[in-house]
Amino acid sequence: MKKTLIFAIALGALLVSACGRNTGEKAMQEESFTELLGELEEGCLGDTVIVYTCNGTDEEYAAYPILDEMFAITLKTDRMTTGSLLIRHDGGLSSGFFVPEGGKIRIRMNKKGKVTVIPPRSNSITEDFSKLSHDSSNAWFVLVQQRDSIAKAEGLTGERLDSLNDAFKNKYNDLIRKQSLAVLKKHGDDVLGLIAINNILELDGADAARKLMKGLSEEARQHPSIPDSLKF
Repeated sequence: MKKTLIFAIALGALLVSACGRNTGEKAMQEESFTELLGELEEGCLGDTVIVYTCNGTDEEYAAYPILDEMFAITLKTDRMTTGSLLIRHDGGLSSGFFVPEGGKIRIRMNKKGKVTVIPPRSNSITEDFSKLSHDSSNAWFVLVQQRDSIAKAEGLTGERLDSLNDAFKNKYNDLIRKQSLAVLKKHGDDVLGLIAINNILELDGADAARKLMKGLSEEARQHPSIPDSLKF
């Protein structure tokens, strides 16, 4: 059974610049792996970090110890995989998002439990993924607040409340559609493009998604997370 790629689906119009190719053997070996290097602010009392990765068909969970407010985790590089981590600490649980795209991804957490993901390079997939996930959550939160405020002020129930819910759902879906189309122009060879195609499939159906498949690289078009009905 296909797994759902981790992503809060409001996708922003962000450009991922092409990274220079490594020519040396050492550089190629380094880019075959992705390092998560974590550091918690003194006094956070972190004890465990849980890492979850998903490539659309397979998912993996693993727990790692936090020693002296630090952790170091090595993952296989895969631009078609999403990742998230949960840091367990004295104040509860804190989360962050990343893509194992190669290089060193630095994770920082302050005493308030706020996690900052520092990407391996500027204009990276991880940078975009973290921002998009954050923007999505915020957009949904704002819309829900607006909907609840209107419903309460007007005392809506029954069909009138259902109508309001549909209107706000459509507003959110319009945002998803617009931003997914923008992402497809810039992320055709990584996991964000895969997610965007699946967003369009869910919102507008197979015909609309199939027309946009040409925006994906050959590797992305054949990825297991893409339904067979869309492949060509």
